[in-house]
Amino acid sequence: MKQIPGNPYIVGNPIKTREMFFGREDDFYFVTRKIGVDKANQVIIFCGERRSGKTSILFQILSGKLGEHFLPILVDMQILAGLKSDMEFFRAILEAGCDQLKIPGLSFAEVEKRARDFTVQRILETFLSMLDSSKPGKVVLFLLDEYELLEAKIKEGSLSESVIHYLAGVLESKYRISFIFTGSTNLENRKVDFWKILLGKSIYRKISYLSQHDTERLITEPLLDYIDYPDDVIESIYRFTGGQPFYTQVICQNLVDLLIEEQRNDPGKQDLEKVVKDIIENPLPQMIYSWNSLGDWIKFALSSLAGKLESVKEWTDSSGVFQYLVKNKIALPFKRERLNVFLEEAYEKEFLQKTDAGGYSFRMDLYRRWIRKEHSVWKVIKEVNLEVKKARRAALSLVISIASILVVAAGLVFIIDPFNIRTTMGLVSDDGKLKDIRVVSNQPGIRVTMDGAITLTSEGQQDESSLKLPALAPGKHVFVFINTRTGEKLEQEVDIQPGVAEIPIHFTKEAGPATVQPIGMASLFLSTTPEGARILIDGVPYDATPKIISSIKIGAHRVVLERDGYKSASFSIDVNPGINERKTQLAAIYGSLILDVRPTAKIYLDGAYLVDTPYAQALKVQAGKHVILMVNESLGFKEEVRVVIRESEVTKIERILK
Repeated sequence: MKQIPGNPYIVGNPIKTREMFFGREDDFYFVTRKIGVDKANQVIIFCGERRSGKTSILFQILSGKLGEHFLPILVDMQILAGLKSDMEFFRAILEAGCDQLKIPGLSFAEVEKRARDFTVQRILETFLSMLDSSKPGKVVLFLLDEYELLEAKIKEGSLSESVIHYLAGVLESKYRISFIFTGSTNLENRKVDFWKILLGKSIYRKISYLSQHDTERLITEPLLDYIDYPDDVIESIYRFTGGQPFYTQVICQNLVDLLIEEQRNDPGKQDLEKVVKDIIENPLPQMIYSWNSLGDWIKFALSSLAGKLESVKEWTDSSGVFQYLVKNKIALPFKRERLNVFLEEAYEKEFLQKTDAGGYSFRMDLYRRWIRKEHSVWKVIKEVNLEVKKARRAALSLVISIASILVVAAGLVFIIDPFNIRTTMGLVSDDGKLKDIRVVSNQPGIRVTMDGAITLTSEGQQDESSLKLPALAPGKHVFVFINTRTGEKLEQEVDIQPGVAEIPIHFTKEAGPATVQPIGMASLFLSTTPEGARILIDGVPYDATPKIISSIKIGAHRVVLERDGYKSASFSIDVNPGINERKTQLAAIYGSLILDVRPTAKIYLDGAYLVDTPYAQALKVQAGKHVILMVNESLGFKEEVRVVIRESEVTKIERILK
């Protein structure tokens, strides 16, 4: 065999090339069958757990996997970070389309020129019309990765719900256009109403593990001419990963590194065992994250199952898990049938596989071995502060009853009601909020803003790569993370639930060598609510907030913060040696809008429904530029008007419809 030339396996990033992408042919066929030529416009939602390969599928579609009948446009959802309006969002995705399609004569400047009326609806229609003229019969296919980010921007107010209405509207147009979203769940499971308008046009596709055949191809084909894999090694890798593409890449990458280091090309089971043991002893951040994201009772069920299953070939049902707990004298505070619920939840999250008879085993044996070693049932009990009592089997019910009485008498913590788990884990404050959650970063220097209100920093701590958060209410929270060393900004929506102990973040921009602040200079961090205010310091402009000015003279400075629709804030600040910070709450300014449209019309403000006329009172509207849409379908009336609302002034629109 030849000497191995290098390691082709990719861990942590989407697969963009065809050489390292294997399988998923049924998923590509599903797309062409549902939204191909002569099919209706649709939204396809690829649902799956983290690291299941959803983004890699989008990159394969972008590279032409579906064939010449499709015009794919990949929307990098990172564009959402700095957007402040619906128009900016659609401008960004159409600019991406012009850049990626590279069709002669197609540019956003030309779209703007032909659109005449610069509205979202008009520029979308113009863009699609130009594509239809140059590429007749083709299906325009927008690819949006992690659609939940779009939901987060709407919730925080950077975008309006009209974005979803525009997407739904364009699906009803005469042009061939469809969308592929990726996310962790389907639209029906989202807890906001604005997705409902897309439900009738949405179809779902579960993205799960690779087949055994495609997993074996991923193992053997990248270095087919250099490594001769024995059948038992291939089979063992598949058993360890179950076909999960990310972990298959991890094991193969580590195995190839070992062979290159030892200048061999003959992997054996002992080599594979060495790689697996190293992963178990040094678990990947993704393993830790997935474990921490589980509820406490699911952790308990998985650790009990891992303790019961001593080998990869074993299966057991909830009765077998219960017997394992009895054998270890662990008294359950509920009937054993409840174990089925927790095991089923773990199955739904793809940790387990099951038989028709109700038998369970781990889908990835790597997880079974890791949980068995690092998260034994007694360790999990300790991790979640669950005080269970050792009990003799014959006296199990009696011990539970006595223990319940002792809880009341002695004030001890003992879990009686599994449905009240959040108030018994020792991680919940009296008001029901979750505490002891930490942000853990791969780089020191973290600044965190939670839900646009609370800002914390790790600067000055002994460990600047970790930051403890205040108690948080269960549910979804929007976090903005800033690396104070590099200025890199990440935005993430996190579902805070019992059992979440860490929020891992990964900054990609590396900090340069540490430097000593020049004499007489300091750092200044300016932030505003809302973000995006223009900064002037002593008359010198800087980028919009939040902004870290890493080198500013010590002493007094004059700061002015400006944002459309808000009163300018100006203040003096004394910059001291070290790190200085100033947070500013901007005050919105308003004008008045009077609408006299008769006999009646529906009024939309910037794409969002406002009111039906006639409406006698003046409406309070935030100052700035706005688009007013007036619609009376029965009279065939539709008119769009651009207005500028000025502070404390009245703007009036009058129409008599005939």
